[in-house]
Amino acid sequence: MTKFGHWILISGSGIGAGKTTLARKFPGASVMSLAGALRDDLAELHPDVNWHDRSQEYKNSRPESLGGLSVREKLVQFGQERCFLEKTYWPRRLMERMSWGAWPSHTFVVDDLRKTVELDYFRQQGKSVLHLHIHHETAIPEPQYDSDALFDVADYVIMRRRE
Repeated sequence: MTKFGHWILISGSGIGAGKTTLARKFPGASVMSLAGALRDDLAELHPDVNWHDRSQEYKNSRPESLGGLSVREKLVQFGQERCFLEKTYWPRRLMERMSWGAWPSHTFVVDDLRKTVELDYFRQQGKSVLHLHIHHETAIPEPQYDSDALFDVADYVIMRRRE
């Protein structure tokens, strides 16, 4: 096992499936996202945008500096550009960021697993990886991600009820 302990990786059927909501249900765990490094990188390029506002409303907004793209579209575009250059860029960056400090927990929950290659990367880093896939029938599909493949290889699938 790596020095970073136990991992719970959450994928989902799309936007609004409940990945982050589920991640926050694990008491004492450190919740993080692969997109955290992406947001940090974009904050350097576009300091006028609040990249750390994770509300759906803000992600759908279109700040002038993004040339007509929504915050979500820019996040996806930038993330895909980096993944094109290196398929495991975001999980590797998360591990790098983790090495910068001490962590109060030995359990880490990643709330935005999107690609099977990311799952494989985490499994190669340590023995203790649990992959949960959350499905919600009203989630907005994200066709650029491996949602169906992640559903197929999940350790557990959670079917979320309607609210």
